[in-house]
Parts: sequence; structure tokens; C-alpha cells
Amino acid sequence: MTNIVKVFFLVIYTMASLAATASELTEESVKAIIAKADNAASTLNANGISNVMSKNAIIVMNINMKGKEHVLKPSKQEYIAMLQQGWSTYKNYKYTKSDVVIKIEGKKALVTANVKESMTVQGQNVSGESKEELTIELVNGKPLITKVIGYTSM
Repeated sequence: MTNIVKVFFLVIYTMASLAATASELTEESVKAIIAKADNAASTLNANGISNVMSKNAIIVMNINMKGKEHVLKPSKQEYIAMLQQGWSTYKNYKYTKSDVVIKIEGKKALVTANVKESMTVQGQNVSGESKEELTIELVNGKPLITKVIGYTSM
């Protein structure tokens, strides 16, 4: 009987530990989401981007184009549609991310990075640099991007 009780408590402890681990945001889970998003961006896969974002993600795009400031606040659906439309016209697309900083604060991860993109659009070479700020949170136990703020200069 004593061995059965010990095994029971061991099983309960293990299950509780696994449940606690699954409900915590870790640097590894944050890096995995960033890697999925980077792979999707590099391969111009808008659905891949959609898959790493929460349903109600907040998106703010601050764009400085030739000295003029533009601020866009699309819904997730609008953002994905914008990516699909824009990416369909790109040739020779290159995407790099650098200076990635991850800070886990409670139940949120705040990620900052620098992004460089270059492409050819209608025969014109275009490039831009962005400062990206992401918030990653657990949504139904799954790490997802819940907020994107970008500062882009073109």
C-alpha cells in the first residue's frame, strides 16, 4: 500500500510539473515563435505569419517614407492581406533580423530587433530598415505574438 501511495504522489507531482511548465513562457518558446515568424517572412509565407499571431493581435506600423510619416493600424486580417498583396509583387526578396533582445516580464515576453529588407518591385530596387517591437504571450497555453509595433524608414 505504501508503494502505491508513493507512485500515486509521484505521478501527481509529475503531471503538476508538466502542467506548470506548459503554462509558462520561456526564452526557448519565445525563440521558437520568432524563428517561425522569421522563416515565414523570409519565404514570403503570409499564412505562416498568421499562424504565429493571436486572433486579436494589435498591429501598429509607423512608416517614414521620404520624410513623410504614416501610421497604419490594420487588423490581423488586414495585415495578412497586405502582406499577401505586397509579397506577390516582390522579386529577389532578402530579409535579415539582428540585435534581437528578449525580456520576459511576468506572463509577457517583449522582443525588440532590427530588420532589414530589400527587394525588387516593378523593376525598382527597394530597401528598408525597421525597428520591431513584439509582445508574445501565452494564448490558451500556446505562445503567440499579441502585439507588433514597427518603425520603418524607406
